[in-house]
Amino acid sequence: MADSSQVGDTPRIELDCIEDVSTSTTRQIKYIKPSGVQGNWDALLTGTVMYYDAEAGDIDEDGNWCLQTYAEWGDGRIFHGEMFKYIVKSNG
Repeated sequence: MADSSQVGDTPRIELDCIEDVSTSTTRQIKYIKPSGVQGNWDALLTGTVMYYDAEAGDIDEDGNWCLQTYAEWGDGRIFHGEMFKYIVKSNG
């Protein structure tokens, strides 16, 4: 994954969990926008890499975003991956 994009882009966001989360029942990429707004995107998995294909309107603030993988299992186990910085630049 590139570590930056521009406002309005629709990149594929990929984060390596390093751990095997293939049997998890929930997979998400959590984010914190520069404004402090928090949310998550449902993620797909290939190997140990979670990914999300951003849609129009997802990448809507310039500045430093924080991204983190999240997985949970039906038996109550939870996994939080490492936090990553993702830079979004204005496109003007």
